[in-house]
Amino acid sequence: MRPLILLAGFIFLSCQGHAQEQGQNNFTINGTVLGRDTGIICLYYRNANGKSIKDTARLVNGRFSFSGKINEPTDAAIAGNIGRLELNNPNIVEVFIEPFTMNVKLKNDHFKEIQMEGSTTQKESGYVDSLKGTWLRDFSRINRKLNSLSKTKGGGRNNEELKSIKVLKDSLTFIRKRIKQIDLNFIDGHPKSYLSLSTIQDYFSSHDLSVDSANRLYAGLDQSLKTTKLAGKLANEIKARLDNKPGINAADFTKQDFTNKEIKLSSFRNKNVVLIEFWATWCEPCLKIKPEIKSILDKYQPLGLVLIQVSIDAHKEKWQNYLNGHDESRYINLWDPPGSADDLRPMYDVVEIPALVLINKNGNIINHYLGDSSTLGLSDLKSDLVKLF
Repeated sequence: MRPLILLAGFIFLSCQGHAQEQGQNNFTINGTVLGRDTGIICLYYRNANGKSIKDTARLVNGRFSFSGKINEPTDAAIAGNIGRLELNNPNIVEVFIEPFTMNVKLKNDHFKEIQMEGSTTQKESGYVDSLKGTWLRDFSRINRKLNSLSKTKGGGRNNEELKSIKVLKDSLTFIRKRIKQIDLNFIDGHPKSYLSLSTIQDYFSSHDLSVDSANRLYAGLDQSLKTTKLAGKLANEIKARLDNKPGINAADFTKQDFTNKEIKLSSFRNKNVVLIEFWATWCEPCLKIKPEIKSILDKYQPLGLVLIQVSIDAHKEKWQNYLNGHDESRYINLWDPPGSADDLRPMYDVVEIPALVLINKNGNIINHYLGDSSTLGLSDLKSDLVKLF
């Protein structure tokens, strides 16, 4: 089971009409749905040009068929009963389709238990899921419990409930790391698999893999994969992030701060050393290092150090409420929610927070600290600041 990344791009599309696109290779999907004889089945995928395609087929005696054109293994989603086009809909499943004839067996209200023949990539995906079996079940169980506890409760939560929420979140973090390790082991052991390439792309695009790790894994892939369109896209993204490694110019950006003042990074060039801090109000390690960051600013701000705090909170009001309740006025505060058009995290190779980036007066990146993309800590930051000042 993989995250429904493809389907998220179709979440606002209705399941109507029929689309066919020109390409180089034909695919056919012949399918049956147990427990349902009539109705509509939808297929969502992207063609060779990256265009979103939504196709429909009518169920006749529980059978359906799709055909189309793709150039390589492709993420797709099969959906039925699409009155609820949601990621947790039991009648939606994401699969890999390939330019061949494929046979699919589905069960009404249990699409994720799909049986599929004719797609090697999907078969490998099922194998990896079997390795994650217990972890996936534990993740679902704990996540349901966390969602139940996290619902808004009148009068606030007591200490025991807060402690329980923290334990559950820590458990999910641990499980995510174990699942990620299974995926990474598969990639290392299957350099010719398209699933390996797709998995690297999934982790990298969702900021769960540092640029150094992605670059190493990509380099280890078989050359035959590197002619695919997905490989070209991944290679370009890796190059873009490598361009923000230490010793080169920091990527410029312009954003409005907490007071609606326009902040342009390049405006500090030749004047100030800049420290960019990526954080969030929900991130306990981020809050834990704030006193030490304040101590650093007390020492170096009079000498010209500028701190730009970049919050990646999904909800703007949480960021605003935190700033209203804390004295952060001497810092520049920016809000950079995940998935925004000008998201700074991929620009600065930020995978985990807290993460810090130090930029000298010439606009060059001195180093990255904390986060997944660096082995350097606050002591290293302090040493670099001594050299700069």
